[in-house]
Amino acid sequence: MTEKNASSFNSDGPFGAADASRVDFNKLRQNYIRLSNSDYKEDYLEADPSVRIIVGKRGAGKTLYLRSIQDYCRQMAENGDSIYFTDIDNEPPDSELITKVNLWYKNDADADEGWRRIWKVVILRSLYAHFFYSPSLRKYINSKITERFHSRYAAILPKTQVAISIYNQLSNLLNRHQSLRDLHHFLHLEEWAEFEVEMGQILKYAPPVYFFIDQVDDDFEHAPYDWLKCQYGLFSAVFRFIRNQVYGGRLHIIVSIREMVYAYILQTQNGNKYLTESKIKL
Repeated sequence: MTEKNASSFNSDGPFGAADASRVDFNKLRQNYIRLSNSDYKEDYLEADPSVRIIVGKRGAGKTLYLRSIQDYCRQMAENGDSIYFTDIDNEPPDSELITKVNLWYKNDADADEGWRRIWKVVILRSLYAHFFYSPSLRKYINSKITERFHSRYAAILPKTQVAISIYNQLSNLLNRHQSLRDLHHFLHLEEWAEFEVEMGQILKYAPPVYFFIDQVDDDFEHAPYDWLKCQYGLFSAVFRFIRNQVYGGRLHIIVSIREMVYAYILQTQNGNKYLTESKIKL
């Protein structure tokens, strides 16, 4: 290799950084390798914004695709569209927390249903935190709504007064409970039904909200079975929100999952319907 050629290689190698979360996205757009084959899309970075689940092996490009959807949201906002989107949530709970909860369940079916409920609750709590404490969304909340929520839902509201992420909500919830009985009591409090309805009413008059959840690969290796159950619960919760008449068109949760989780999903009773699901990107 000549000195000139060697200088063109940076410390991350000829194709850039392996970790897409550290990439300068504007620079990536300028240097991306185009494919002349007509079978490929002209620009991979122009991701489909309707995708909600990104599936792939470690290093397949899940984070890159996630960031491309986030970049699409950013361009919409810059063009004057009313839209709210978060940073990419990439600090999951410690694996020991996931394992602790998974050990409480007696069988696979209970674990799947339990994790789906856990994710639903933490997503709703995070949505609440962003609406009530994010400067961009707080204008849709008046003093009457604030007073009603704090008096009626005190038992289920997060203690935070900042717009914390879904992963942080998950860590807080799992740390807070030390037994399955204690956790289930919280997850099935009667306040949740009304809380979900009221948050949906607020969402109707606000801009679409986008959450991004990533960085599952590193922790997956530490406890693959436990993270598989956890990610399957997230997958199930996301599709429940998609099919909800109120939340489906307003709350958009884009997540990346491992290919092993997708394989597990396809083996479930209703797995075949996800083979041609347009909201899943392989």
